[in-house]
Amino acid sequence: EVVKENMAFIPGGRTFMGTNTPILKADGEGPMRMVTLSPYFIDRFTVTNEGCQRTPMTPIPVRFD
Repeated sequence: EVVKENMAFIPGGRTFMGTNTPILKADGEGPMRMVTLSPYFIDRFTVTNEGCQRTPMTPIPVRFD
């Protein structure tokens, strides 16, 4: 179960991801494309390596259109 105190709910939706002018083509930033994000929670504060070791991580589902 995700601990939701100190987290913000993001309702998800469609947004652009990437760029049409990548600095390095091999890094996968291009091309710009429309993606659909599922609703998710995100930390309100910086997450440290130490904090991640104490808290189990769950993947965020992303669908590319």
